[in-house]
Amino acid sequence: MNNKTLGLIFFVLLGLLIAKKTILKPTNRSFKQELTSFDSAAVDKVTIQLEGAPMTTLTKKGEQWEASNGSITVPAKEGSISGFLTELSNIKTKQLVSRSADKWLEYEVDERKGKRIDLYAGGKKLAGLNIGRFNFNQQTRSGLSYARLSDENDIYAIDGFLAMSAAKDFNSFRNNQLFNIEARNIEAVTLETEAGVQSLSKAIDGGWLKNQTGVDSTAAARYVTSLSSLTGAKFNDNFSVSGAALKTLKMGSATLAAYANPAGGFTLKSSQNDAYFDSDSTGIFKKAFLDWEEL
Repeated sequence: MNNKTLGLIFFVLLGLLIAKKTILKPTNRSFKQELTSFDSAAVDKVTIQLEGAPMTTLTKKGEQWEASNGSITVPAKEGSISGFLTELSNIKTKQLVSRSADKWLEYEVDERKGKRIDLYAGGKKLAGLNIGRFNFNQQTRSGLSYARLSDENDIYAIDGFLAMSAAKDFNSFRNNQLFNIEARNIEAVTLETEAGVQSLSKAIDGGWLKNQTGVDSTAAARYVTSLSSLTGAKFNDNFSVSGAALKTLKMGSATLAAYANPAGGFTLKSSQNDAYFDSDSTGIFKKAFLDWEEL
């Protein structure tokens, strides 16, 4: 076999090798335009692991969802899960960033820093995600998130705020409403303190009376509307009532009591919610009790 023939065979083999690595590469290593694609309505269980926090488990019981952190199980707040699942069920990718596990830490999609979310239906795992770093472009006012499938090395960039919206802890799914009352149905509010009882009541002409004296009706209506959908931000699952309430609001059968917190500030408890909420003098304590004094 002469040199010319050997050279021809060499180039043919080289061409086949290049084709194998490019044109003929396995389809399972191709760029994913959709990181996830499943029916969000089929999901009946979700686990969420955030760094430094207990695992949150969401479980569908019939038509209702429950949220648990391992020690507390509560009904999930209405509407808190549907949008969350819809967003996770159809994640479009912008670009493939890296195929190397060496880059996980840099993009915070590793097992420690990444937000790990697993979704199930009927005991079958639909998807596992590690959602990582978030970048925000001030000039374009746009966000970019990074994520990978938990059983793959590939890291993808995703347009939008997925890294922020997916970072939901246990409290994100809890009912944080202290009152849930139609404002138009509130005819009177009473305030009880050590100094006695005060009243705020709607007059016949539609105005408002505080202790039977007319007050700015616009301000009073604004205060009542604020109370009707008052929400807390900081749950306190370790608080135990050890004395009388400092102040108590009553609207019909609904009550809101404020207690002194030994750690500072106040802890509030509504008859319409089993949870306790902490507040300083600028939070919900102000909206409920200090704003009363300004009427």
